[in-house]
Amino acid sequence: MCKVDAPTLILVPQRILVTQWKRELLDKTTLTEDQIGEYHGETKEMNDVTIATYHIAGEKTSLFRKDWGLIIFDEVHHIPSDLFRKTASLQSTRRIGLSASPVREDTKEREIFALIGREIGGDWARFFSEGHVVKPDVEIRMVEWASDFYRHKYEEASGIKKAIIASKNPAKKKILEDLLEEYDGKKTLIFCDWLDQGEDLSEEYDIPFISGETDFEDREEYFEEFREGDLDKMIVSRIGDEGLDLPNAEVGIVMSGQGGSRRQATQRAGRVMRPVGDAQVFMVATKGSNEEDFVKQQVELLKEKGVPVKVKD
Repeated sequence: MCKVDAPTLILVPQRILVTQWKRELLDKTTLTEDQIGEYHGETKEMNDVTIATYHIAGEKTSLFRKDWGLIIFDEVHHIPSDLFRKTASLQSTRRIGLSASPVREDTKEREIFALIGREIGGDWARFFSEGHVVKPDVEIRMVEWASDFYRHKYEEASGIKKAIIASKNPAKKKILEDLLEEYDGKKTLIFCDWLDQGEDLSEEYDIPFISGETDFEDREEYFEEFREGDLDKMIVSRIGDEGLDLPNAEVGIVMSGQGGSRRQATQRAGRVMRPVGDAQVFMVATKGSNEEDFVKQQVELLKEKGVPVKVKD
């Protein structure tokens, strides 16, 4: 941005990343608050640097047809989706997409580069060797069914219901309890794809659960307390998958995931890969269910990048 020295548009997938980008720009550059505009549901202002969500820029593309010197597409792996790809039509002198996981499970993966530009800087081995990020230890913990009741319930279900039943297998709680005890005092993120599962774990273990339904100001307060305060454990829904800046997180525990998404597993591992302390990732899955196949598929990109993955019963 400094080199280009021209009007810049930054596009992000979530409202929370607008705040995060603005905080980082004020901290890392000489930009002042009155030079940074925000454009989303609550605020609509363009400036020398404008941060907007893909959603609003995709819906109101005509408003964003400016003489941009640079457009930054954050979490660019989303760009092939129907709404987000409309923003790729915005003209600028230069453009750059950012992603730790430029992969998709549909047939549109190559469109990321067709819409934005060629891939550069994907050498994870160099990132690890130069200390920019820590190579995590990833372990898949396989658990049996809590009882025949849940196994029969799974066998009788079909489609997405099978995945939900396997994800919520109560036997997973014992693994969670053991890990929380083993890493007591470490900054720990617990990931849940299902809201009722997150709420249940939050109530049982007295750990705050942050989801898309959590008030925005409350979310920011929890995240700041995790970064700077005494809060050392949080349960997060998919809103914690991407871009969330919690640089002191050391342990990630995945209680449920999104099918065989390599992107999601890579993003979640990325939450604990900042160069501080430990970097441990545990993925808890039900043995003999489709979740076992999903979780092994999820770690494929991590394995390709040299991250060690173990499977433990």
